[in-house]
Amino acid sequence: MTDLRRAEKERDRLLTAERAARAEAEAGSRTKDEFLAMLAHELRNPLGVILNGVRILDSIGSPEPDAARVRGVMTRQTQHLGRLLGDLLDVARISQGKIELRREVIDLRAIVDFVLEAERHRLVLKSQHLDVTMPKTPVFVYGDPARLQQVIGNLIHNASKYTPEHGRVAVTIEQRDDEAVARVSDTGAGIPADQLTAVFGLFTQLDRSPDRIQEGLGIGLTLVQRLVKQHGGRVEARSEGLGRGSEFIVTLPLAPVAEPTSSFVPPAPARRKFHLLIIEDNADARELLKFGLGLAGHHVDVAADGSEGVARAIALHPDVAVVDLGLPGMDGFSVARALRAKFGPSIRLVALTGYGQSDDRRRTREAGFDAHITKPASVEDVLAALPV
Repeated sequence: MTDLRRAEKERDRLLTAERAARAEAEAGSRTKDEFLAMLAHELRNPLGVILNGVRILDSIGSPEPDAARVRGVMTRQTQHLGRLLGDLLDVARISQGKIELRREVIDLRAIVDFVLEAERHRLVLKSQHLDVTMPKTPVFVYGDPARLQQVIGNLIHNASKYTPEHGRVAVTIEQRDDEAVARVSDTGAGIPADQLTAVFGLFTQLDRSPDRIQEGLGIGLTLVQRLVKQHGGRVEARSEGLGRGSEFIVTLPLAPVAEPTSSFVPPAPARRKFHLLIIEDNADARELLKFGLGLAGHHVDVAADGSEGVARAIALHPDVAVVDLGLPGMDGFSVARALRAKFGPSIRLVALTGYGQSDDRRRTREAGFDAHITKPASVEDVLAALPV
């Protein structure tokens, strides 16, 4: 065998080994992403039950101020856990190419207002000063409102988290040429110069405080960067070093038209009283939804599986059936088709599912559902899905 032939065989062997190693690494990455998605999905179900329980306790009320404070802490921590799980699930979906943007023309100022309403309590608890600077005229972008909320929300959440009590958090929106610019800055822990790019890495946790007390999985900024990139924009981190604060700058293309396609107003809860049937195999989730909807003045019956749900619907003729898609035996899609065939348009069908992408919503519509709620489902979510 000539030297040339031996060299060719060795090259072929190395190429084969490289392809095998790459295939194994890709398979491992897919397995990891699938596991993260499954983990986040499964943990959201008990989380939703806990959050509904706390909200029901809030609605009942208590004369004891200590009880109200404890409920407030439970609500905030449960919401924080929900944010972590949601981000974890979204990062896994992005890695798998499963995130689809539901774009519309929207005023970026409305996104900021919405997020600040949700995050203001954190700033107040830490006695932090908030500066907001926005133009008087709209700054229209073409984007997914829910995903842009995640982007701005994560940045404001991080700014508050890494800023001490009595510090400052600033949010600025401006229009520059054909771009919209959102800046979130703080007077907090800062970022070393050699880590300004690393902060966007998945599961990256920079040790920005001496006692390392800040919570988080290190996925929020990864999600921000990937969502901004999907919108055709870019995000940049700036800091003058540890202890000197930081600034995150999001740049998005302006919308090609100057009229919003959505008023971005959340649906108002229904005012009429309805007869509802909850078909859900998770006993705790089922009973808390029944209790909470009952407190809102509705008559509620329950069923623990699909076959029982169809039988009870035929016997009771409810106005609305709220159906978990992942039922044992007869799944939620089969239940919807059966109820639609029996009642036609006279019954409103609401799907409960851990999946909320465009393809998931299309499947529920095709099965006959009128509304789609992504878990964890709150009593307020169900109320908003009822007929007006």
